[in-house]
Amino acid sequence: MGCGLRCLPSAVTLAVLACGQVEHSAAQGYTIDPEALEGCRSPDEPGCDRCDPFPEPSNCGYLFWEDEFAEPDESPWYNAGAMVEIEDFDVCTYDYPPCARCTLHDEAALPEFEEESACDCSEVAVDLQYCPAPDCTCYCKRRANTFAACPPAKQ
Repeated sequence: MGCGLRCLPSAVTLAVLACGQVEHSAAQGYTIDPEALEGCRSPDEPGCDRCDPFPEPSNCGYLFWEDEFAEPDESPWYNAGAMVEIEDFDVCTYDYPPCARCTLHDEAALPEFEEESACDCSEVAVDLQYCPAPDCTCYCKRRANTFAACPPAKQ
């Protein structure tokens, strides 16, 4: 089994499959931590149409691709998610494979954030839940989430 969010939970995914120490990035000279690549990276991978972003069994939900939210000619990525209340159970009853922390969608965004920007992200609070407009606040939030999801390999 091999094993992507608008201003959604880019950094809430976890992993399970081991990938060796490979240069694995669209960004020039940037090596992603192999642990961040473990798990489902895209919904078009075999067995990965839905994946579980939560490491704790007490949280219950999954991510998936929703055509309705897609832009024309957009490649599938985990652009939607569902949470399920666990009332009568101690653990989640879904058995989806784990999501990789760094999805293919996240990885593809890295070059955008490595180039110079007019935004000074050191001056912007990035703790908002929703990106209302393509401004510096949203840019900095997406940048922080992308680098949290796809951290550099340890030296």
